[in-house]
Amino acid sequence: MAQIFNLRNKNTAIGFDWGTSSVKIVGLKRKGDQYELTHCTLLEFPLDYSDEQKQQTIKKQLGKSYFQNVPVMVGLPGGSMNIRYIKLPEMSAKDFQNAAIWEVSEELLYDLSAALIYTELLDTLQDGDLRKAYGVVAAVPRERLQKEVTKFKRFFPKFRGFGIDAFAATTAVVANELADSKVIAVLDIGARWSKLVIVSNGKIMGEREIGFGTIQINEEMHSVFGIEMAETEILKRKIHIVSNNGENEFVCLVKDKETCVEAVKFILEQLIQELRLSLQFFAAQLRQDINKVYLTGGGALMKGIELYFAEKLALPVEIANPFQKIL
Repeated sequence: MAQIFNLRNKNTAIGFDWGTSSVKIVGLKRKGDQYELTHCTLLEFPLDYSDEQKQQTIKKQLGKSYFQNVPVMVGLPGGSMNIRYIKLPEMSAKDFQNAAIWEVSEELLYDLSAALIYTELLDTLQDGDLRKAYGVVAAVPRERLQKEVTKFKRFFPKFRGFGIDAFAATTAVVANELADSKVIAVLDIGARWSKLVIVSNGKIMGEREIGFGTIQINEEMHSVFGIEMAETEILKRKIHIVSNNGENEFVCLVKDKETCVEAVKFILEQLIQELRLSLQFFAAQLRQDINKVYLTGGGALMKGIELYFAEKLALPVEIANPFQKIL
């Protein structure tokens, strides 16, 4: 069962990320101990595009291309599944698997027999006077998974399976040896929600979805200015943050600058507040401070956004570069 979530299959050449307003396709080829970037494609969509319209666009753009003839892995959104990080008394990996499945079964809104379950014992940690087994359990409805398989096989005859997409960017950060032995956080800022992953000593130790993304900025602008959603996207891309004598300042290259900036701040402040609470929770769970935050995803493209997050969190914040060690 676990193989469907495997991100480390050596034969996989293509990674595919289906987002709200774009899809990203990356081709990698092993070259010694490193990987060579062979293909990199970004297809953007209007915010109001349906899945059917996206599928038609993708099929038209890809055609009988290279992507039709190689194995493909697809990122599965965390919102599609139940993911829980649990701490149990110290036990073997087999006992942890059984206990973790029982734990998650209490939370499922569907029958356990209808779910595909993946468990992994991550580490054994000291918790006060006791040692605890710490790991992850993920469950996804088989019916939902089958629909996704059917959808992607239309584009990729050699569709291989799914990876949990929140872990993909994190895997790149760890592969780039940015994590060292520290505890870091990777925040993937998407359109409809953001995904937070905590890494300790190179291992993923926690994950949470935060219900704020960049589309809320578009909706706030739509509400304030009464303009179409497509126009809000153009407006949003004209906003950036600069450091001026040690003070962070929003720059907006449009009229009604103050109103525009307030709309952006209103959403970013809510995202940062949720992020701050999550970091405090995971730090307490791991009994270690979070040392650094990496930002990824489309929301991280706002110029200077890392400056604003660093100021509000009082932590080092950096834009992650997944291609850092790619040839």
